[in-house]
Amino acid sequence: MMLRYSFDMNAEADAVENAVKQAIKDGYRTGDIMSEGMKHLSCSEMGSKIAEYI
Repeated sequence: MMLRYSFDMNAEADAVENAVKQAIKDGYRTGDIMSEGMKHLSCSEMGSKIAEYI
């Protein structure tokens, strides 16, 4: 939201949003949204995973 609404960086905001969606689609989860059969990551690991998708 900050990228999109505060800095008018829509392409960058899209990249982050798409990376998050892809990580979730690929089964990566933090503990707060963990479900059976998914891959559990810490918050910092999830941040690194999302960065890989960007």
